[in-house]
Amino acid sequence: MRTKLVIAAVATAGAVSAVGASAFTASISGGDPTKLIGYTTTAISGAAMPTPPVLHYSTGLDKISTIDVVLTGDTTASTLSVNRNAGAPVTCVAGTVASGQTPYTCTVNFDIDGMTTIGYALQ
Repeated sequence: MRTKLVIAAVATAGAVSAVGASAFTASISGGDPTKLIGYTTTAISGAAMPTPPVLHYSTGLDKISTIDVVLTGDTTASTLSVNRNAGAPVTCVAGTVASGQTPYTCTVNFDIDGMTTIGYALQ
């Protein structure tokens, strides 16, 4: 009886070890290698964008759901908007000015498929 108990424990430890090893060697799959997202600097009349915008993606990674933008200076008197492929603009919400910068949150629903540009306008 004691021998069976030891063998069962060794077999269980081996199974746990195999599961642990597979978790470290698993590959990431399901991505679409044909989708390319990039960033380039752009001039916005009346403001500067000191850092690249941060894009937040939908659960399925096929849409951009939110864009966080930071502009230099207090730009709260103006309205920032964003558009996809020069389409209809979406107005962004300004946050609190801190350290000479104005943060914005743009809630969008931009399809990544077919996207060629994201445009910004400050009016």
